[in-house]
Amino acid sequence: MVTGQVVAQALLGAAAITMMSVAPPASGTMLAVPLGGTPAAALLGADVRLRGAGPWPGTLVIDAGKSDIFATAAQRGIILLGADARACSTEEKAGA
Repeated sequence: MVTGQVVAQALLGAAAITMMSVAPPASGTMLAVPLGGTPAAALLGADVRLRGAGPWPGTLVIDAGKSDIFATAAQRGIILLGADARACSTEEKAGA
């Protein structure tokens, strides 16, 4: 019984750490991942700057304020993840 509770707490802790590591920042570099038929490029506009292609097909690395695009992204089936531009963006890798 106690072992099960310890395992459950460890799993919850690991899940919390994972969620915090991929949560999008309030503003800055984010990875836009389309889950439906709407391409990630649908988020591009005046308040969103394209940094380059993401690590997976259809994903984009962008600079934006989360509060500016979060609702639009959710409505279009696009999730926003925290991203390190140096690791994700082909544009950044080419300039390194």
